[in-house]
Amino acid sequence: MMTIILKSIANVYRGQSYFSYIYTEQSQIHMITYIKKLSFISGLAIDIRPNGIMLRGRNKTKRFILCCLSPFFFIVGFVLKTWAYLRALYLNSHSQYIYKLAIVAIVKDEGDYIEEWLSFHKVVGFDCIFLYDNDSSDGTKELIQPYIDSGFVVYNSMHGERQQYPAYNHAIKTYGHLCKYMAFIDVDEFLLPKNPSINMKEIVEQAFERDKNTGAIGINWYIYGSSGHQKKTPGLVIERFLYRASTDCVTNRHIKSIVKPSCVRLFDHPHFARLYRGYYTTGLHGELIGSWYHPIVEEDELRINHYIIKSKEENDIRSARKRADNGFYKPADQFERYDKNEVKDTTALNYLSIVKETMQRAF
Repeated sequence: MMTIILKSIANVYRGQSYFSYIYTEQSQIHMITYIKKLSFISGLAIDIRPNGIMLRGRNKTKRFILCCLSPFFFIVGFVLKTWAYLRALYLNSHSQYIYKLAIVAIVKDEGDYIEEWLSFHKVVGFDCIFLYDNDSSDGTKELIQPYIDSGFVVYNSMHGERQQYPAYNHAIKTYGHLCKYMAFIDVDEFLLPKNPSINMKEIVEQAFERDKNTGAIGINWYIYGSSGHQKKTPGLVIERFLYRASTDCVTNRHIKSIVKPSCVRLFDHPHFARLYRGYYTTGLHGELIGSWYHPIVEEDELRINHYIIKSKEENDIRSARKRADNGFYKPADQFERYDKNEVKDTTALNYLSIVKETMQRAF
């Protein structure tokens, strides 16, 4: 470790803004990963990059001082990591959850899509959805009343603009103790396994159990384009839109979070939770994620199909509504930006028939 620190100090002195590494052996990779986690926990790092750690200092002198003090930060990080690990063990052994995997979402005038979205996530394995209705005027509550009556949906009303973060934080405070894991997604996002034979709860459980200090896991978007549709056509979303952006497209680098509620301090970003000290966000395989932006190296077992624009007509209708997080309107070029149709991907169609049956049954 000291060799790495000394090399890093030399790199920073030469003007680099981050620790950089050269490693080939697996043991060195594990050591670097551990150092990254300690740096992030202790506050030494403000972001994590594939080839290094982005230091908190804004200029060369501050970064040099931080490098010299890095052993102290690593000790602090180790103490915090150990404390958080023990806290996680204690909470797990003293908690009796009603729901293993739930969703939190805020909606406004999504009546054309809400029943499909609810049924889909019932089918793929979610136990409950905490839904916050932000002044819908299209009869959303009446449409989903069967889901509420069955207990699958816990319905809440939110009034006014910019209510996404208050809704998320209310869910953590009010319902967090009932849930082992909570996913925070929107109604145009469908969270699903790559392979329908895989149990999604088991994948999530394995990701969190791999490292007790994991407080959240990041799941990447897969942006779906219009599939050439200018107008809204009959059918469900998952059967109308079958083409998406290429896996390595920059638009797919956004994540949404599945969290352990007990590890979350607050939400002030729709994609990324602020966790208590000692915890961090990782990918499904344990790689550290330092922000809401995480490139896809290879397709994971879980993904979020994001039908952000749908057809041109539907995009124009949605663009007339303000965003739930900041109260702004969506960008004027949103359709052109996200209308990516390079890859035909029919993964969601594996659930089509049973989703239709669930909608007809309406519990």
